Amino acid sequence: LSELKKSLDIVAEKVLDKEHLFSKTSSLPPCCQSSPSYQYDPKFRKEVNFDTACVIKSSLADNEALFPPAEIGVTMKNKYENNKNILWQHYSTIEGTSI
Repeated sequence: LSELKKSLDIVAEKVLDKEHLFSKTSSLPPCCQSSPSYQYDPKFRKEVNFDTACVIKSSLADNEALFPPAEIGVTMKNKYENNKNILWQHYSTIEGTSI
């Protein structure tokens, strides 16, 4: 459990470190869009892409919503590669953006 907390703390530190790089446009693909790069994974029982994160903006979010830089997704990917017990990772802003 402490290893999982350590992984989450690293992601949180990266978010704080890169907060100034958040922007009104996303460099990440939108979530929930089918893509040929998605492959079924029995562990998740869904089609997934382990190479990139995805982003979604809440329909309730205003135009001031900011998107995290791609580095946040890369950090999440690295944490998953180091700890396969992490089933998913999620980061959301108060403005309504999720990665």
